[in-house]
Amino acid sequence: MSNSIRELTRLYLNRVSSPILFTIIITTVFALSTSIAALVAVQVHSTEISDRLYLDTKSTADSYLGIYKLAGPEAVISEIKRQAQFANDNTTLASFWFSKTKTATGTLLVHAPFDGRSSLSGGKEISSVTDVGDESDGRYYGFGIKVDDGWILVAKDSRWVSDSQELLTESILWGLGIAMTIVTIVAFSIAKLSQLRVHSINTVLNKAANGQLNVRCEISPHERDELATVSRGINQTLEQLETSIQSLQQVSSDIAHDLRRPLTRLRLKLEGLSHEHDTKLKNLDSAIEDVDRLSATFDSVLELAQIESGIEEIESKPVELGELCRETLELFEPIAEESGHYLPPITSQNFVTVAGDSNLLRQAIINLVDNAMRYTPAGSEIRISYGFLKSQPYLQVSDNGPGIDANELELVVRRFYRADKSRNIEGTGLGLSLIKAIAARHNAELKLADNKPGLQVTLIFK
Repeated sequence: MSNSIRELTRLYLNRVSSPILFTIIITTVFALSTSIAALVAVQVHSTEISDRLYLDTKSTADSYLGIYKLAGPEAVISEIKRQAQFANDNTTLASFWFSKTKTATGTLLVHAPFDGRSSLSGGKEISSVTDVGDESDGRYYGFGIKVDDGWILVAKDSRWVSDSQELLTESILWGLGIAMTIVTIVAFSIAKLSQLRVHSINTVLNKAANGQLNVRCEISPHERDELATVSRGINQTLEQLETSIQSLQQVSSDIAHDLRRPLTRLRLKLEGLSHEHDTKLKNLDSAIEDVDRLSATFDSVLELAQIESGIEEIESKPVELGELCRETLELFEPIAEESGHYLPPITSQNFVTVAGDSNLLRQAIINLVDNAMRYTPAGSEIRISYGFLKSQPYLQVSDNGPGIDANELELVVRRFYRADKSRNIEGTGLGLSLIKAIAARHNAELKLADNKPGLQVTLIFK
């Protein structure tokens, strides 16, 4: 039987929507906890009111005790009768119990006297009260004081306690009902809103799984809850994924476009070897050069893809930029003498370190110097420098060559992009793209600016 009930309950809960189930759980927990708190409050309140009524009864008995000490029991009886004339609703009863005659005189007629607190019932312990009425439960809070001639007995009706408990209970029930209504509405609204947000996130994920990588989760700038954090994480992931896919598509398209001409030339030259025996050695050398250029392009593309993918963790260690710049200067000095370029000595003595991969940073500065020598005429000055820029470490390669037009500064970092001034110069078109990828892996900014004249390329480390 219990298993059947459990199974039916499970099937019912599975069919109930999440907002309704959440509302039921929250409302039930709230009702149970509030009911327990209300029961405790009523009990505490009842005990407190009872104690106060006992104290009030004792105070009345003490006043009769004062009269007794001044004028004896007859004066007490007279005061009790006088009080009874003004209040005949049986809310307050009093009597004097004579120990000799074992009888009580007054409005509180009991079968036996008592000392201190005593709980009495009208019609049972109190014979003088036969009809308690509709407004009283017949319970009285009594207090007795032993004196020489007998006892001073006082009792007060409990209707004040009953009325207070009833009023408190009614207030709690009304408050609980209103609170449960508010909690139900708020809980359902929160659950429904969360369900809609989860549904929106699920819709975005389904669209992304179907190839729509441009979709994003809608997030308000003021939202700071867990779902907003998850949504931001999903958006960042989709942005990176979309960028990676676009880069892959661009690389595929660029490779197909940029390598078509060298392959065509290679095929024609190789065909020429079979027809022109007298020039076959010259054509063969040219074909080998084309093959070398293809290999260099493929190597650069592969290296760029590996750096951008982030699959391989970089070896992050302190790298001293001054030492790196001086090593590069020493490496290129003989090449510069042969090409007619001028590399001035590095004058800075600053000790500047950054956290990163020394091999990748060395490759970045080598590529910068190589690009400067490749795209500037003989006699140009190529300067390597490093230091701090607004407290941020930087390294820089600048030249006084022809430079790059302002409208192309942001374009030259794209893969295979060639500025108009450099279309006839041999190169893969991936140098600055590779440097940008290395900068990104080191959380650095690659900045290109006009050197007036020439080009200024700066890596700023954050």
